[in-house]
Amino acid sequence: MTVALNPAVRVAGRAVLFALAAGVLVPRFFLYLSLQFPAPTGDGVLFASVSVFHCATGTFETPLYPLDPAGLYRYIWHGIGQPALVSWLNPDCSNAGNFFALAAIIMTTLLIAAWSVRGRAGLAGSLLFALVVAAVQVKQGFRPETLAVLLALGSEILRSRGYRGGWVACASLLAWTHPTAFVIHSVYVALSLNGLDWKDLAVTARTWLLPVVALQLLLVVLYPFPVRDLINGLAAQGAQFADRSDGDLFSYFIRSDFLPLFGLSFILVYVLAVVRKRWLLGLAPLIWFYGFRVPPAYYNILPLYVVLLYGLLVQIHGSLEQQRSRLAINMQGFVTMVAGLLAWIGLLQGDLRDVYSYIRYRGTLDSAVAQYQALRADNRIACEVPPYFTLFLESSSFVPSYVATLKECSDSTPAGRVDLLAATQVGQALPREGCTPWPIDAGDSALGLVFRRDSGYSFHLCPAAVEP
Repeated sequence: MTVALNPAVRVAGRAVLFALAAGVLVPRFFLYLSLQFPAPTGDGVLFASVSVFHCATGTFETPLYPLDPAGLYRYIWHGIGQPALVSWLNPDCSNAGNFFALAAIIMTTLLIAAWSVRGRAGLAGSLLFALVVAAVQVKQGFRPETLAVLLALGSEILRSRGYRGGWVACASLLAWTHPTAFVIHSVYVALSLNGLDWKDLAVTARTWLLPVVALQLLLVVLYPFPVRDLINGLAAQGAQFADRSDGDLFSYFIRSDFLPLFGLSFILVYVLAVVRKRWLLGLAPLIWFYGFRVPPAYYNILPLYVVLLYGLLVQIHGSLEQQRSRLAINMQGFVTMVAGLLAWIGLLQGDLRDVYSYIRYRGTLDSAVAQYQALRADNRIACEVPPYFTLFLESSSFVPSYVATLKECSDSTPAGRVDLLAATQVGQALPREGCTPWPIDAGDSALGLVFRRDSGYSFHLCPAAVEP
Protein backbone atom coordinates (compact mmCIF):
# COMPACT_ATOMS: atom_id res chain seq x y z
CA MET A 1 0.00 0.00 0.00
CA THR A 2 1.38 3.40 -0.90
CA VAL A 3 0.52 6.74 0.61
CA ALA A 4 0.15 9.69 -1.75
CA LEU A 5 1.79 12.82 -0.43
CA ASN A 6 0.03 16.12 -0.55
CA PRO A 7 1.39 18.15 -3.51
CA ALA A 8 2.28 20.99 -1.15
CA VAL A 9 4.31 18.58 0.99
CA ARG A 10 6.16 17.29 -2.07
CA VAL A 11 6.98 20.81 -3.19
CA ALA A 12 8.17 21.76 0.29
CA GLY A 13 10.32 18.63 0.50
CA ARG A 14 11.94 19.36 -2.84
CA ALA A 15 12.59 22.95 -1.80
CA VAL A 16 14.28 21.79 1.41
CA LEU A 17 16.43 19.28 -0.48
CA PHE A 18 17.44 21.92 -3.02
CA ALA A 19 18.30 24.36 -0.23
CA LEU A 20 20.42 21.74 1.54
CA ALA A 21 22.28 20.95 -1.69
CA ALA A 22 22.86 24.64 -2.45
CA GLY A 23 23.93 25.17 1.16
CA VAL A 24 27.01 22.98 0.71
CA LEU A 25 27.75 23.54 -2.99
CA VAL A 26 27.63 27.35 -3.11
CA PRO A 27 30.17 27.77 -0.27
CA ARG A 28 32.44 25.21 -1.90
CA PHE A 29 32.62 27.07 -5.20
CA PHE A 30 33.02 30.37 -3.34
CA LEU A 31 36.00 28.92 -1.44
CA TYR A 32 37.53 27.66 -4.67
CA LEU A 33 37.13 30.88 -6.60
CA SER A 34 37.82 33.48 -3.91
CA LEU A 35 40.32 31.90 -1.50
CA GLN A 36 41.64 28.83 -3.36
CA PHE A 37 40.95 26.72 -0.27
CA PRO A 38 41.88 24.07 0.60
CA ALA A 39 45.57 24.32 -0.24
CA PRO A 40 46.50 21.48 -2.61
CA THR A 41 48.29 18.80 -0.58
CA GLY A 42 49.40 15.21 -0.92
CA ASP A 43 49.13 13.77 -4.41
CA GLY A 44 46.75 16.56 -5.41
CA VAL A 45 49.42 19.25 -5.38
CA LEU A 46 51.61 17.07 -7.57
CA PHE A 47 49.02 17.08 -10.36
CA ALA A 48 48.20 20.75 -9.77
CA SER A 49 51.87 21.62 -10.21
CA VAL A 50 51.98 19.83 -13.56
CA SER A 51 49.08 21.99 -14.75
CA VAL A 52 50.67 25.25 -13.59
CA PHE A 53 54.06 24.43 -15.10
CA HIS A 54 52.51 23.38 -18.41
CA CYS A 55 50.36 26.49 -18.55
CA ALA A 56 53.40 28.71 -17.97
CA THR A 57 56.04 26.89 -20.04
CA GLY A 58 54.22 24.43 -22.30
CA THR A 59 55.98 21.47 -20.67
CA PHE A 60 54.29 18.73 -18.65
CA GLU A 61 56.67 18.41 -15.72
CA THR A 62 56.97 18.39 -11.94
CA PRO A 63 59.91 17.86 -9.58
CA LEU A 64 57.71 16.21 -6.93
CA TYR A 65 57.59 12.62 -8.17
CA PRO A 66 60.94 11.75 -9.78
CA LEU A 67 60.06 8.65 -11.78
CA ASP A 68 61.55 9.94 -15.02
CA PRO A 69 64.42 7.52 -15.83
CA ALA A 70 66.15 10.33 -17.74
CA GLY A 71 66.52 12.27 -14.48
CA LEU A 72 64.30 15.06 -15.80
CA TYR A 73 61.03 16.42 -14.45
CA ARG A 74 58.82 14.93 -17.18
CA TYR A 75 55.30 13.86 -16.23
CA ILE A 76 55.36 10.43 -17.86
CA TRP A 77 54.07 8.07 -15.16
CA HIS A 78 50.34 8.81 -15.24
CA GLY A 79 47.56 9.86 -17.58
CA ILE A 80 48.00 13.34 -18.96
CA GLY A 81 44.30 14.18 -19.33
CA GLN A 82 43.43 16.11 -16.19
CA PRO A 83 46.64 18.18 -15.87
CA ALA A 84 46.26 19.10 -19.54
CA LEU A 85 42.61 20.12 -19.21
CA VAL A 86 43.24 22.14 -16.05
CA SER A 87 46.13 23.88 -17.82
CA TRP A 88 44.02 24.71 -20.87
CA LEU A 89 41.21 26.08 -18.70
CA ASN A 90 43.59 28.13 -16.54
CA PRO A 91 43.21 31.74 -17.76
CA ASP A 92 46.43 33.15 -16.26
CA CYS A 93 48.66 30.17 -15.30
CA SER A 94 48.11 30.86 -11.60
CA ASN A 95 46.91 28.87 -8.62
CA ALA A 96 43.66 30.84 -8.79
CA GLY A 97 43.34 29.84 -12.44
CA ASN A 98 43.86 26.23 -11.47
CA PHE A 99 40.98 26.44 -9.02
CA PHE A 100 38.82 28.11 -11.64
CA ALA A 101 39.47 25.14 -13.93
CA LEU A 102 38.75 22.66 -11.14
CA ALA A 103 35.48 24.42 -10.31
CA ALA A 104 34.48 24.34 -13.99
CA ILE A 105 35.08 20.58 -14.22
CA ILE A 106 33.13 19.85 -11.03
CA MET A 107 30.25 22.18 -11.92
CA THR A 108 29.97 20.64 -15.39
CA THR A 109 29.95 17.12 -13.95
CA LEU A 110 27.32 17.72 -11.29
CA LEU A 111 25.00 19.45 -13.78
CA ILE A 112 25.38 16.54 -16.22
CA ALA A 113 24.84 14.08 -13.37
CA ALA A 114 21.62 15.77 -12.22
CA TRP A 115 20.29 16.02 -15.78
CA SER A 116 21.21 12.45 -16.71
CA VAL A 117 18.99 10.77 -14.09
CA ARG A 118 16.21 13.36 -13.87
CA GLY A 119 13.79 11.38 -16.03
CA ARG A 120 14.17 8.13 -14.06
CA ALA A 121 15.06 9.25 -10.53
CA GLY A 122 13.04 12.46 -10.26
CA LEU A 123 14.21 15.73 -8.78
CA ALA A 124 15.12 14.24 -5.41
CA GLY A 125 17.13 11.42 -6.95
CA SER A 126 18.93 13.75 -9.34
CA LEU A 127 19.94 16.12 -6.53
CA LEU A 128 21.17 13.25 -4.37
CA PHE A 129 23.17 11.83 -7.27
CA ALA A 130 24.66 15.25 -8.03
CA LEU A 131 25.72 15.54 -4.38
CA VAL A 132 27.48 12.17 -4.57
CA VAL A 133 29.34 13.15 -7.72
CA ALA A 134 30.32 16.54 -6.29
CA ALA A 135 31.52 15.04 -3.00
CA VAL A 136 33.69 12.51 -4.81
CA GLN A 137 35.27 15.16 -7.01
CA VAL A 138 35.73 17.73 -4.24
CA LYS A 139 37.43 15.12 -2.07
CA GLN A 140 39.87 14.27 -4.88
CA GLY A 141 40.54 17.86 -5.92
CA PHE A 142 43.34 18.00 -8.47
CA ARG A 143 43.84 14.24 -8.56
CA PRO A 144 42.90 12.70 -11.95
CA GLU A 145 39.85 10.91 -10.51
CA THR A 146 38.00 14.22 -10.81
CA LEU A 147 38.12 14.16 -14.60
CA ALA A 148 37.90 10.35 -14.66
CA VAL A 149 34.49 10.58 -12.97
CA LEU A 150 33.27 12.95 -15.68
CA LEU A 151 34.56 10.71 -18.48
CA ALA A 152 33.26 7.47 -16.98
CA LEU A 153 29.87 9.01 -16.27
CA GLY A 154 29.73 10.62 -19.71
CA SER A 155 30.52 7.28 -21.32
CA GLU A 156 27.71 5.56 -19.43
CA ILE A 157 25.23 8.30 -20.28
CA LEU A 158 26.05 7.95 -23.97
CA ARG A 159 25.88 4.16 -23.74
CA SER A 160 22.48 4.21 -22.05
CA ARG A 161 21.20 6.42 -24.89
CA GLY A 162 22.57 4.24 -27.67
CA TYR A 163 25.44 6.44 -28.92
CA ARG A 164 27.88 3.61 -29.58
CA GLY A 165 30.81 5.55 -31.02
CA GLY A 166 30.38 8.32 -28.47
CA TRP A 167 30.52 6.09 -25.43
CA VAL A 168 33.44 4.04 -26.74
CA ALA A 169 35.40 7.20 -27.57
CA CYS A 170 34.61 8.78 -24.21
CA ALA A 171 35.61 5.62 -22.37
CA SER A 172 38.85 5.42 -24.36
CA LEU A 173 39.83 8.88 -23.10
CA LEU A 174 40.01 7.36 -19.62
CA ALA A 175 43.19 5.59 -20.72
CA TRP A 176 44.84 9.02 -21.12
CA THR A 177 43.44 10.31 -17.83
CA HIS A 178 43.41 7.43 -15.36
CA PRO A 179 44.73 4.12 -16.73
CA THR A 180 43.62 2.11 -13.70
CA ALA A 181 40.09 3.53 -13.87
CA PHE A 182 40.11 2.72 -17.60
CA VAL A 183 40.87 -0.95 -16.90
CA ILE A 184 38.19 -1.19 -14.22
CA HIS A 185 35.63 0.64 -16.35
CA SER A 186 36.35 -1.55 -19.37
CA VAL A 187 35.77 -4.70 -17.33
CA TYR A 188 32.57 -3.19 -15.89
CA VAL A 189 31.24 -2.46 -19.38
CA ALA A 190 32.18 -5.93 -20.65
CA LEU A 191 30.36 -7.56 -17.73
CA SER A 192 27.28 -5.36 -17.99
CA LEU A 193 26.71 -5.90 -21.73
CA ASN A 194 24.46 -8.78 -22.77
CA GLY A 195 24.59 -10.93 -25.88
CA LEU A 196 22.43 -8.58 -27.93
CA ASP A 197 24.64 -5.65 -26.95
CA TRP A 198 27.77 -7.44 -28.16
CA LYS A 199 26.07 -8.38 -31.41
CA ASP A 200 24.94 -4.80 -31.95
CA LEU A 201 28.49 -3.52 -31.37
CA ALA A 202 29.87 -5.97 -33.90
CA VAL A 203 27.26 -5.13 -36.53
CA THR A 204 27.68 -1.37 -36.15
CA ALA A 205 31.49 -1.41 -35.79
CA ARG A 206 31.91 -0.06 -39.32
CA THR A 207 30.28 3.21 -38.21
CA TRP A 208 32.28 3.87 -35.04
CA LEU A 209 35.47 1.77 -34.96
CA LEU A 210 37.50 3.80 -37.46
CA PRO A 211 36.78 7.21 -35.80
CA VAL A 212 37.67 5.81 -32.36
CA VAL A 213 40.92 4.33 -33.66
CA ALA A 214 41.69 7.60 -35.44
CA LEU A 215 41.14 9.49 -32.17
CA GLN A 216 43.59 7.26 -30.35
CA LEU A 217 46.20 7.58 -33.10
CA LEU A 218 45.81 11.36 -33.00
CA LEU A 219 46.39 11.35 -29.23
CA VAL A 220 49.50 9.22 -29.70
CA VAL A 221 50.83 11.73 -32.22
CA LEU A 222 49.97 14.71 -29.99
CA TYR A 223 51.44 13.16 -26.84
CA PRO A 224 54.41 15.41 -26.00
CA PHE A 225 56.83 12.61 -25.07
CA PRO A 226 57.67 9.25 -26.61
CA VAL A 227 54.78 6.88 -25.88
CA ARG A 228 57.36 4.26 -24.95
CA ASP A 229 58.40 6.46 -22.03
CA LEU A 230 54.78 6.73 -20.90
CA ILE A 231 54.42 2.96 -20.97
CA ASN A 232 57.64 2.55 -18.98
CA GLY A 233 56.53 5.21 -16.51
CA LEU A 234 53.16 3.53 -16.00
CA ALA A 235 54.93 0.21 -15.53
CA ALA A 236 57.24 1.71 -12.89
CA GLN A 237 54.34 3.21 -11.00
CA GLY A 238 52.38 -0.04 -11.31
CA ALA A 239 55.30 -1.99 -9.86
CA GLN A 240 55.39 0.38 -6.89
CA PHE A 241 51.67 -0.06 -6.35
CA ALA A 242 51.86 -3.87 -6.53
CA ASP A 243 54.42 -3.84 -3.69
CA ARG A 244 52.36 -1.54 -1.45
CA SER A 245 50.63 -2.80 1.70
CA ASP A 246 50.16 0.43 3.66
CA GLY A 247 47.14 2.14 5.15
CA ASP A 248 44.16 0.90 7.13
CA LEU A 249 40.54 0.32 6.21
CA PHE A 250 39.15 2.46 9.00
CA SER A 251 40.89 5.67 7.93
CA TYR A 252 40.01 5.43 4.23
CA PHE A 253 36.76 3.47 4.10
CA ILE A 254 35.03 4.19 7.43
CA ARG A 255 36.16 7.58 8.74
CA SER A 256 36.99 8.64 5.18
CA ASP A 257 37.28 12.39 5.70
CA PHE A 258 34.92 14.45 3.52
CA LEU A 259 33.14 11.33 2.23
CA PRO A 260 32.27 9.50 5.47
CA LEU A 261 31.53 5.78 5.46
CA PHE A 262 32.57 5.56 1.84
CA GLY A 263 33.28 1.85 2.22
CA LEU A 264 29.76 1.18 3.49
CA SER A 265 28.20 3.24 0.73
CA PHE A 266 30.30 1.58 -1.95
CA ILE A 267 29.44 -1.92 -0.71
CA LEU A 268 25.71 -1.12 -0.66
CA VAL A 269 25.83 0.18 -4.23
CA TYR A 270 27.97 -2.69 -5.48
CA VAL A 271 25.95 -5.45 -3.78
CA LEU A 272 22.69 -4.08 -5.17
CA ALA A 273 24.24 -3.89 -8.64
CA VAL A 274 25.44 -7.51 -8.35
CA VAL A 275 22.02 -8.69 -7.17
CA ARG A 276 20.50 -7.16 -10.29
CA LYS A 277 23.36 -8.15 -12.65
CA ARG A 278 25.26 -11.15 -11.29
CA TRP A 279 28.03 -10.92 -13.90
CA LEU A 280 29.23 -7.78 -12.10
CA LEU A 281 30.56 -10.08 -9.39
CA GLY A 282 33.52 -10.45 -11.74
CA LEU A 283 34.61 -6.95 -10.68
CA ALA A 284 35.35 -8.15 -7.14
CA PRO A 285 39.03 -9.08 -7.76
CA LEU A 286 39.73 -5.67 -9.30
CA ILE A 287 37.90 -3.87 -6.49
CA TRP A 288 39.95 -5.74 -3.93
CA PHE A 289 43.32 -5.36 -5.66
CA TYR A 290 43.05 -1.69 -6.66
CA GLY A 291 40.95 -0.47 -3.74
CA PHE A 292 40.57 -2.43 -0.51
CA ARG A 293 43.97 -4.19 -0.61
CA VAL A 294 45.75 -0.82 -0.33
CA PRO A 295 43.24 1.45 1.48
CA PRO A 296 45.01 4.75 0.57
CA ALA A 297 44.36 3.82 -3.08
CA TYR A 298 40.58 3.87 -2.55
CA TYR A 299 40.52 6.57 -5.25
CA ASN A 300 40.93 3.92 -7.95
CA ILE A 301 37.35 2.71 -7.45
CA LEU A 302 35.68 6.13 -7.17
CA PRO A 303 34.74 6.37 -10.88
CA LEU A 304 33.28 2.86 -10.65
CA TYR A 305 31.28 3.91 -7.58
CA VAL A 306 29.67 6.77 -9.49
CA VAL A 307 29.00 4.60 -12.56
CA LEU A 308 27.43 1.80 -10.50
CA LEU A 309 25.10 4.25 -8.79
CA TYR A 310 24.18 5.79 -12.14
CA GLY A 311 23.41 2.33 -13.50
CA LEU A 312 21.03 1.67 -10.62
CA LEU A 313 19.27 4.99 -11.02
CA VAL A 314 18.65 4.61 -14.75
CA GLN A 315 18.03 0.85 -14.42
CA ILE A 316 20.89 -0.39 -16.57
CA HIS A 317 21.42 -3.32 -14.21
CA GLY A 318 19.00 -6.21 -14.04
CA SER A 319 16.09 -7.65 -15.98
CA LEU A 320 12.84 -5.82 -16.64
CA GLU A 321 11.12 -7.85 -13.92
CA GLN A 322 13.81 -6.89 -11.40
CA GLN A 323 13.58 -3.23 -12.35
CA ARG A 324 9.84 -3.17 -11.81
CA SER A 325 9.80 -5.09 -8.52
CA ARG A 326 8.76 -3.12 -5.47
CA LEU A 327 11.75 -4.42 -3.47
CA ALA A 328 14.19 -3.30 -6.15
CA ILE A 329 12.64 0.17 -6.28
CA ASN A 330 12.73 0.50 -2.49
CA MET A 331 16.34 -0.68 -2.28
CA GLN A 332 17.37 1.69 -5.04
CA GLY A 333 15.76 4.60 -3.20
CA PHE A 334 17.36 3.58 0.10
CA VAL A 335 20.86 3.22 -1.34
CA THR A 336 20.57 6.55 -3.18
CA MET A 337 19.40 8.28 -0.02
CA VAL A 338 22.27 6.83 2.04
CA ALA A 339 24.87 7.76 -0.58
CA GLY A 340 23.44 11.27 -0.98
CA LEU A 341 23.23 11.89 2.76
CA LEU A 342 26.82 10.79 3.35
CA ALA A 343 27.96 12.95 0.43
CA TRP A 344 26.14 15.97 1.87
CA ILE A 345 27.77 15.41 5.27
CA GLY A 346 31.18 15.17 3.61
CA LEU A 347 30.67 18.40 1.66
CA LEU A 348 29.48 20.17 4.80
CA GLN A 349 32.51 18.90 6.68
CA GLY A 350 34.83 20.31 4.04
CA ASP A 351 33.06 23.67 3.93
CA LEU A 352 33.21 24.06 7.71
CA ARG A 353 36.88 23.10 7.83
CA ASP A 354 37.91 25.59 5.15
CA VAL A 355 35.83 28.48 6.50
CA TYR A 356 37.14 27.79 10.00
CA SER A 357 40.73 27.60 8.73
CA TYR A 358 40.48 30.94 6.98
CA ILE A 359 38.90 32.69 9.96
CA ARG A 360 41.44 31.26 12.39
CA TYR A 361 44.67 31.47 10.38
CA ARG A 362 44.13 33.65 7.28
CA GLY A 363 46.85 31.62 5.58
CA THR A 364 46.21 32.43 1.92
CA LEU A 365 48.72 31.72 -0.84
CA ASP A 366 49.39 35.43 -1.31
CA SER A 367 50.31 35.81 2.36
CA ALA A 368 52.49 32.68 2.16
CA VAL A 369 54.37 34.10 -0.81
CA ALA A 370 54.83 37.40 1.05
CA GLN A 371 56.17 35.56 4.09
CA TYR A 372 58.59 33.56 1.94
CA GLN A 373 59.86 36.73 0.26
CA ALA A 374 60.31 38.38 3.68
CA LEU A 375 62.44 35.42 4.81
CA ARG A 376 64.63 35.71 1.73
CA ALA A 377 65.02 39.43 2.31
CA ASP A 378 66.23 38.50 5.81
CA ASN A 379 68.91 36.23 4.25
CA ARG A 380 67.10 33.04 5.30
CA ILE A 381 67.31 30.33 2.67
CA ALA A 382 64.59 27.66 2.57
CA CYS A 383 65.53 24.00 2.07
CA GLU A 384 62.43 21.85 2.48
CA VAL A 385 59.29 23.80 1.60
CA PRO A 386 55.56 23.06 1.38
CA PRO A 387 54.76 21.22 -1.88
CA TYR A 388 52.39 24.03 -2.89
CA PHE A 389 55.48 26.22 -3.47
CA THR A 390 55.55 24.52 -6.87
CA LEU A 391 52.45 26.60 -7.67
CA PHE A 392 54.40 29.87 -7.71
CA LEU A 393 58.08 28.94 -8.20
CA GLU A 394 59.61 27.57 -11.40
CA SER A 395 60.19 23.83 -11.61
CA SER A 396 63.91 24.44 -12.06
CA SER A 397 63.99 25.91 -8.55
CA PHE A 398 63.53 22.42 -7.06
CA VAL A 399 65.62 19.32 -6.66
CA PRO A 400 63.82 16.24 -8.08
CA SER A 401 62.50 14.65 -4.91
CA TYR A 402 59.43 13.24 -3.19
CA VAL A 403 59.88 16.13 -0.74
CA ALA A 404 59.79 19.66 -2.13
CA THR A 405 63.38 20.91 -1.73
CA LEU A 406 64.88 24.09 -3.20
CA LYS A 407 68.18 23.97 -5.06
CA GLU A 408 69.38 27.25 -3.55
CA CYS A 409 69.69 25.52 -0.18
CA SER A 410 72.93 23.82 -1.21
CA ASP A 411 74.53 27.19 -2.01
CA SER A 412 73.74 28.76 1.34
CA THR A 413 75.57 28.73 4.66
CA PRO A 414 74.20 26.32 7.29
CA ALA A 415 73.33 29.20 9.59
CA GLY A 416 70.90 30.64 7.11
CA ARG A 417 69.07 27.44 6.22
CA VAL A 418 65.51 26.81 7.33
CA ASP A 419 62.75 24.30 6.61
CA LEU A 420 59.22 25.48 5.95
CA LEU A 421 56.89 22.64 6.89
CA ALA A 422 53.28 22.85 5.74
CA ALA A 423 50.86 22.91 8.65
CA THR A 424 48.37 21.02 6.49
CA GLN A 425 50.70 18.02 6.60
CA VAL A 426 52.15 18.06 10.10
CA GLY A 427 49.31 19.71 12.01
CA GLN A 428 49.50 22.67 14.34
CA ALA A 429 51.74 20.98 16.90
CA LEU A 430 55.31 22.15 16.28
CA PRO A 431 57.10 19.27 14.52
CA ARG A 432 60.55 19.83 16.04
CA GLU A 433 62.41 21.93 18.55
CA GLY A 434 63.07 25.50 17.53
CA CYS A 435 60.08 25.83 15.19
CA THR A 436 57.75 28.80 15.12
CA PRO A 437 54.31 28.76 13.50
CA TRP A 438 53.19 31.10 10.75
CA PRO A 439 50.75 32.75 10.76
CA ILE A 440 50.15 33.26 14.45
CA ASP A 441 47.09 31.38 15.67
CA ALA A 442 44.15 33.77 15.89
CA GLY A 443 42.52 31.84 18.72
CA ASP A 444 40.71 28.55 19.23
CA SER A 445 37.06 27.56 19.31
CA ALA A 446 34.96 24.45 19.68
CA LEU A 447 35.64 23.58 16.03
CA GLY A 448 39.33 23.32 16.91
CA LEU A 449 38.56 19.99 18.57
CA VAL A 450 37.39 18.67 15.19
CA PHE A 451 39.66 20.46 12.71
CA ARG A 452 43.19 20.24 14.07
CA ARG A 453 45.01 21.40 10.95
CA ASP A 454 44.82 24.51 8.87
CA SER A 455 43.56 23.72 5.38
CA GLY A 456 45.14 26.90 4.02
CA TYR A 457 48.72 27.77 3.12
CA SER A 458 50.29 28.18 6.57
CA PHE A 459 53.60 26.60 7.53
CA HIS A 460 56.03 26.19 10.40
CA LEU A 461 59.43 27.92 10.24
CA CYS A 462 61.97 25.35 11.50
CA PRO A 463 65.74 24.88 11.63
CA ALA A 464 66.93 22.86 8.64
CA ALA A 465 66.90 19.17 9.58
CA VAL A 466 69.41 17.84 7.06
CA GLU A 467 72.48 19.40 5.61
CA PRO A 468 72.39 19.16 1.77
